[in-house]
Amino acid sequence: LKPSMSLSVTLVISPVTKANGFTPALGGFGARSAVDGTNGGASAAASAVFQAAFNAGLPVGKRTAYPYLTVSTVPGTDAQVHARPRGATLTFSNNTKHILLLGVVMQGKLLKAYIFNNSAIGRTTTTLPPAVTLNQDGSTDTALKRQISGDISVADQVATHYQAIDQYP
Repeated sequence: LKPSMSLSVTLVISPVTKANGFTPALGGFGARSAVDGTNGGASAAASAVFQAAFNAGLPVGKRTAYPYLTVSTVPGTDAQVHARPRGATLTFSNNTKHILLLGVVMQGKLLKAYIFNNSAIGRTTTTLPPAVTLNQDGSTDTALKRQISGDISVADQVATHYQAIDQYP
């Protein structure tokens, strides 16, 4: 990813079709997931990419979180993508002066994303564990905070609201 460029995970993985190696799989609650990536490997990869970009201190443009808490990611660190226009997506930008290389790999049963550069950027990112608030209606709010120092100096956060699975009347 060249300096000043943005990456859309949805555009990179599209088209998510059987012809390109994507297949339906079990989604949340035993439901079949769509080939477009809902609750599947494409969204797992997007979550890993979001975590890598956030921890690298890169600006996250668009991020669509799951509507509910999941067991596969730390609260506030998930992302989902759908390979269709105006669907869920994840975008981030390269705000460094260096070319970045993104790699997504399986390590055992863990999907991990890495961001590499060709020289020292001189950036340190401190990410705090997410602050999680359980609301009276059963919904959950999280705040994922980071402090970036070095070539830039920024403190920001990503807030996520998760719906209650079984809302009370």
